[in-house]
Amino acid sequence: LGVGPVILSPAFSYNQVSSDRYCRSGTKISKTLVLLRDTGALPVEQFSFDAGWCGRLPTEAERQAAAKYRIKGWHAFDAKDIAAVKAQLARGAPVIFAMRVGGKMRAHRGDGIFQGDDSVLSGHAMVAVGYDEARQAFRIQNSWGRGWGDGGRGWFSYDFWRSKVKAGFVID
Repeated sequence: LGVGPVILSPAFSYNQVSSDRYCRSGTKISKTLVLLRDTGALPVEQFSFDAGWCGRLPTEAERQAAAKYRIKGWHAFDAKDIAAVKAQLARGAPVIFAMRVGGKMRAHRGDGIFQGDDSVLSGHAMVAVGYDEARQAFRIQNSWGRGWGDGGRGWFSYDFWRSKVKAGFVID
């Protein structure tokens, strides 16, 4: 029997990078990737996630155990270049990105292509996991739960992506 993919704890990295015990501060993708490269992370079963309390920091033993899940490296690239994003996805590398989001984005449901937002409320990081030429859109995995989009995933049109996303990051 094969074992499924390991899901790493978002709390392990967020709690250390943000230093915000109440989970209200944003973080930089690059700082999180540096932590994942230098320290690693723990599976969510070993370091639970609580969206309302981010004050738990890993013990020294947990930090040592996290080394097993370190990434080798990462790099940023110009995500406005649609061909470059597609090339990363085609090689099997999900593209991590951030953008400003608003109310329409939060309310997005179904598998329709998201094309624009009404207002900007905050910044938010997501991951592009695929693309569809017929739809002219990228497939997005969001962290807002299964109620968002189509089971936690959505589509961003290439035009929307090009106008809103500045930088992409990939794990080497």
